Amino acid sequence: MGDSSLKDEPDYAIKPEAITPALNTSDWPLLLKNYDKRKIEKTGHSGTLDPKVTGCLIVCCDRATRLVKSQQGAGKEYVCVIRLHDTLPGGEAQLARALETLTGALFQRPPLISAVKGNFVSDDPREQAELRRVRSGAMDEQTGMVTLHDVLDAQWMLDNNRDESYLRKVISPLESLLTTYKRIVVKDSAVNAVCYGAKLMIPGLLRYGQCAKSNPIPYG
Repeated sequence: MGDSSLKDEPDYAIKPEAITPALNTSDWPLLLKNYDKRKIEKTGHSGTLDPKVTGCLIVCCDRATRLVKSQQGAGKEYVCVIRLHDTLPGGEAQLARALETLTGALFQRPPLISAVKGNFVSDDPREQAELRRVRSGAMDEQTGMVTLHDVLDAQWMLDNNRDESYLRKVISPLESLLTTYKRIVVKDSAVNAVCYGAKLMIPGLLRYGQCAKSNPIPYG
């Protein structure tokens, strides 16, 4: 028999409806509190994290959602801790050889095709099983990764102290996702056409160079 006290728990689920109902979210849990007053209309991400997997997840808001596809195929890196059910006869060397078979294109389910590179770090028996995404596209856990609580605290600082410095640290401009792409300078005469969907052709290109992070294009 189930616990009858669970029936008294409030329902915090957001269900699809034809008409947007009036919501009173002032007493919702911390990260959902005042959900109805948030101003962001669109969000997108660069790839979900499986249950119990931690690490990088790029979330784009409003205009930045158009850059999501550029990050979905920009590669991801993981660090894992595995637990073996028994000792390997060949020891660490046998495990290293097994990891080599995970290099390159793999056919497996799921997913059907995956490019994986494996590196052996240590064999500490005290470690527990874990999988962590340390890089997703242009972002990694050393540069710009924050928690949802950081976002919440930054918004509180802005609302209560009119201090936006914390918010500027936890929310990056959309241009930060493009620093690994090659940079181009378009002629003034071609800008309007490109903005309305025209293809960028060689006559409209003024100059080009390497990615902004490694070799910025000089101006002037």
